Amino acid sequence: MTDPEFFLVPTEPDCPDLWIPLSRTTPTCLGRSTLTSLNIRSNENQKKLNVSRRQLVLTPYGMKSWYLKVLGINPIQLRGSQFGTVTNLHQGEVHIFRTDDTISLLSNTFTFRLVEILIPFDHEKFLPTTVPVPSFIPPAKDGQSGHYIKRKADEVDCVTIASKRPPGIVIPPLVVRTATSPKREGPPQKAASFIGKPVKFWDSERKTWMKGLVLMYNAAKAQALVDFEGEHQWKPANQLFLEETIMPIKEKDLKKSMKKKMQRGEKGKRKRGDERGSADRNTRSRRGVVYTEWISSSDESSGDEAPGDDPLSETEINGVKVQKKRAYPGETFIFQEQLADRPTAIFYSEECLKHFVPKWHYEKPERLNSIMEGLNDLVLKYPKQFKYVTDIKPLEKSDLALAHNLSYIDKVEKMVPVSDTPTHITQYTQESDPRDPEDDFDTFMSKDSMKAMLIATGAVRMGIDMVTSKEIRNGFCAIRPPGHHCGAKGHTDGATSQGYCIVNNVALGALYARNTHNYQRIAVVDFDVHHGNGTEELLGGKEGFLFISIHAGDIYPRTGYNNIPRESNVVNVGLDVGAGPQVFHTAFDSKIIPALKAYKPDLLLISAGFDAHKRDPTEGLSLEEKDYFIMTEKLKNIAETYCDGRLISVLEGGYHLPSLRKSVREHLISLIKK
Repeated sequence: MTDPEFFLVPTEPDCPDLWIPLSRTTPTCLGRSTLTSLNIRSNENQKKLNVSRRQLVLTPYGMKSWYLKVLGINPIQLRGSQFGTVTNLHQGEVHIFRTDDTISLLSNTFTFRLVEILIPFDHEKFLPTTVPVPSFIPPAKDGQSGHYIKRKADEVDCVTIASKRPPGIVIPPLVVRTATSPKREGPPQKAASFIGKPVKFWDSERKTWMKGLVLMYNAAKAQALVDFEGEHQWKPANQLFLEETIMPIKEKDLKKSMKKKMQRGEKGKRKRGDERGSADRNTRSRRGVVYTEWISSSDESSGDEAPGDDPLSETEINGVKVQKKRAYPGETFIFQEQLADRPTAIFYSEECLKHFVPKWHYEKPERLNSIMEGLNDLVLKYPKQFKYVTDIKPLEKSDLALAHNLSYIDKVEKMVPVSDTPTHITQYTQESDPRDPEDDFDTFMSKDSMKAMLIATGAVRMGIDMVTSKEIRNGFCAIRPPGHHCGAKGHTDGATSQGYCIVNNVALGALYARNTHNYQRIAVVDFDVHHGNGTEELLGGKEGFLFISIHAGDIYPRTGYNNIPRESNVVNVGLDVGAGPQVFHTAFDSKIIPALKAYKPDLLLISAGFDAHKRDPTEGLSLEEKDYFIMTEKLKNIAETYCDGRLISVLEGGYHLPSLRKSVREHLISLIKK
């Protein structure tokens, strides 16, 4: 079994070392019978008598969440992992229960933690045992007496509980279902569904955790091929531990990035494939197969072109070489009389391409190449409406202290590798066991990442200066790495990583605008599919700022739920995963636009993420290219009404290159329109 599995793990020292699995297809009921299955006896623990036979029920909701409903008379206690808040729930009340949350069947008694495990383990060493637990369906009642009828042993639902934990491991491996276990409903699962997910491995020689991504899986040998920062190693599956990520790498995308570079000759000899640009990638051979991990692949085609695209032809406008390309079907068309009087600036620097990541990573340099390719035709059509700004002054390291702790910036600077080989960024923002650091499995740095980061933040600052001086009407910063998940010390409370972000570009710009240009009401609107948790941490509760985030609620960083208490200057709009344009625009018009009109900002900043598109690998929302034009029109009208047009848009997410290119193009068409 290689699918993610979820277990309730007893946290009390006197509880036996047994785990309770949760089904992702049917509800699971917990109560007094559950304690009995864990060998907790009433004569040894009298508190067990206060637990109802059906104390609570957990119903699957989303990918990693459950609806928790209290059925028993006595209240239960829920402690959230994100903010550490303790909630007492009474009979009939419902709450969301997610990974790493803890629940007590009574107050501070019979406590369990929800754990996610993915990788399988040695079947012979750790054999599961089958024990009965109460079914979600209540026991049958006698029609005359109304009493419960005792069910026979073969009528009781059975699930698998691990017999013991493997020694010396912080998080135990996966429990494998037996023939007596209930079969999973729904479509069949892939044999290696965890490919493309991050894992960590305890290196006993180095005395540290090694972090990597699963590339391949050999089911016969129960081994996984893992990319440990460019080094590919086969590891026993039972020694690998799944970690949460902003989003797993899709297997088809992984296969594209890890191309086989060996070809067989006529006599069976292997020949090297095309080695152009070999200095830009690492090639490693494992058991006769050569895997290529790209370091810089800006020469790669973005792929998946729209049908009917014309060949590219190069020309030069305003000293910048651009390529002429026919517009894609469905592009928004505007007439000359609809164009604005002042230009829109495009801030772009090739230095941002030098922030290298592994080829399989979604936040790659090709994103900027694809965006600029999509804007070339607009520049040809409307040369007077655009102003390229490529000579961007980078910020100094001390300027980052406006939003981030200096200790964090010093740590980031020390983590810059000496080569272009991407390296995980790992932050120790709190004292912890050296075997269990606060790791980041999503965010990478390379030799020039620091320079790219300082230029990206410098672009936002230049944009604010230029709209303030009325040199431009508005602007778009085509920069990377993104920033809206980064807090004062990197990780924010409740997030598992920094989500590709090293510093917060938008928050630094907003704080600079207030301190330098004395703006009194700065609004930041974040329409990335992920909650802008870093920006909320930096601007929430601060005078002179309004932060608005509309996103999919039940995805990374899982801090964007609507039921979480927030500061009064924060508007959080969490949508159901998969929501389409109608739901999105209804929420936008009913919650975001009224909040902006009431606030009357004098400067509008946008965290422009384009990963809410229906084709984006995030799979969070289902927007289309046209929706970004519509949304930008609404925000631009706010800027025209209250800010004298002052609007700066800053690139965040968007990882399906053709959709990103078209969506940004629609975004810019709106910005140059009156």
